[in-house]
Amino acid sequence: MAKLKRIASPLLFGFGMMIYIFLINYIPIAHTGIDVNAINESILIRFLIDIIGIGLPVAVIFLIAKKQNIPLVELGFTKKRLSLAFILLGIFVAVFIFDRNFTGLNFFTTFVSRLIFLSIGGAIIWRGYIFTQLNKKMGFILAAAIASLFFAIPFFFGVSIEARAIYFDLLAFIALFLLGIIFAFILKKSESIWITGFAQAIFLHMHFLIILHV
Repeated sequence: MAKLKRIASPLLFGFGMMIYIFLINYIPIAHTGIDVNAINESILIRFLIDIIGIGLPVAVIFLIAKKQNIPLVELGFTKKRLSLAFILLGIFVAVFIFDRNFTGLNFFTTFVSRLIFLSIGGAIIWRGYIFTQLNKKMGFILAAAIASLFFAIPFFFGVSIEARAIYFDLLAFIALFLLGIIFAFILKKSESIWITGFAQAIFLHMHFLIILHV
């Protein structure tokens, strides 16, 4: 019964996250035309959106870990390979400096929203908890695939603000699924949520810069 509970918990949480992200990201666009991910004019509003979208699920994970006696080290909270983690963080900072946009809003968006919430928080949710707990009961490939499906499926949907309609984005799904596998592999080998999160932050920030400057 305990073994079944251990595998059911991350599966249910992953399924719940899919629904949660869909409701937060796409329902407001489809019905009001407001894209919550594009609201960057106010630091306070951006912070509240990040708290609701990522902060609350991370808090739930910590409560689950405490209730099920899951050591935080299993989620990747370790001091192993800290030097590599700091190198990756340094690369992230260097990319921020290279962008030469030092406004308060951009600083907040880069370091709080993208680094702490989207990258570290996202790594905790889909890799630190869902992947690692599944990997304890099944092989890497299957655990990484399931966790990556939970990660990618919500973004399989796109929204046309003009039409206020939801459409399917197969390329986004494939790209995010493969990235989920890669980041799961990084966590598996490094055993560090910091290395995984900082690597994800570098990719995410580079992605935003490419979109912004192309």
